[in-house]
Amino acid sequence: MLILCSPHNPVGRVWTKSELLRIGEICKRNNIIVLADEIHNDLIHHGAEHTVFASLGDFADFTVTCTAVSKTFNLAGLACSNILIFNNAIADLFKAAAERENTSCVPYFARAATIAAYTDAEQWLEELNGVIESNFDLLHSFLETELPMLNVIRAEGTYLAWIDMRSLGLSDSALEELMLKNYLALDEGYIFGTGGSGFERWNLALPENELKDALERLKAAVLSLQSNQ
Repeated sequence: MLILCSPHNPVGRVWTKSELLRIGEICKRNNIIVLADEIHNDLIHHGAEHTVFASLGDFADFTVTCTAVSKTFNLAGLACSNILIFNNAIADLFKAAAERENTSCVPYFARAATIAAYTDAEQWLEELNGVIESNFDLLHSFLETELPMLNVIRAEGTYLAWIDMRSLGLSDSALEELMLKNYLALDEGYIFGTGGSGFERWNLALPENELKDALERLKAAVLSLQSNQ
């Protein structure tokens, strides 16, 4: 099985159609099932375009697509997701496993909220994406001006910023301590694997004034290191 995170979390990359076609052809030749985690597919920015993996060629025959309203509409508390499986044999295996684990039943309220989100909240989603894009622009501008020693990936999707802070020369534990000391409860890069060491993941789905306040705390944290040298 290949687990495909599309758009990618935490980097925010939106894979191109040609990249997905190449992945799919490799998986098809080698009889690999693709678990396509597309939970952030509604949150696409700055001209990028999300391609549903299962929509390409005959890839749907070996793909399990996972989405949910939890990220797009901030409804994680519903504990409800969408699992889309076109291959009957794979679907039967999934249903059997879900019944064994007692996870096949979705609460009625979750069903109603999911339907409402997908049918009545398009304007809200458009406004949300506008806020996220504006926050991304604010973050990039602030770092380029105030903290040029830090690098941030220009995300094409999600509401998550991936900031490279390795230039500070801190261990993972020291970096985490510095952030918490300045009231920044971020997702530490190392939790995503060894390649994430020295990075911080920021949630940008928040009001602009709160982001500005957080960025000022980040600036104070970095400057405190310089003053102690």
